[in-house]
Amino acid sequence: MRLSQHELDIVRDSFGIVQRDPVAAGRIFYDHLFREAPQTRHLFVTDVERQAGKLIDTLRVVALEADNWGLLRPIIEDLAVRHTAYGVRPEHYPAVGAALVAMLAARMGRGFTPEVETVWRELYAAVETTMIAAAYPLHRECR
Repeated sequence: MRLSQHELDIVRDSFGIVQRDPVAAGRIFYDHLFREAPQTRHLFVTDVERQAGKLIDTLRVVALEADNWGLLRPIIEDLAVRHTAYGVRPEHYPAVGAALVAMLAARMGRGFTPEVETVWRELYAAVETTMIAAAYPLHRECR
């Protein structure tokens, strides 16, 4: 995954807005996820505030290290493998991406431009692909 300096600035600036209120961001994210993919609700056993903290912490690492895929990849792969123990399946990842975009749009308001959306969608697609490949190495062969 290679982002230009401009794209990195977009990711980091937009994340800066989101992290100002991680609880609100988390609520928006999980409300969207559970509304659009109710089958994921049982995967989350902690309260939304605690889960929101974990989400924002993970997004912080992704945003800050998006230009260092060599460092970020093993972190993402480890996260993916750990998520299999919670019951996360490959088919859950698109709903998570949609919830991420919805949360960014809600937290950024008018600042959520088509360019911001495109950059985050591309970054999430790389994260999703990496996570699925790490956690489900046979998934690609089964498609």
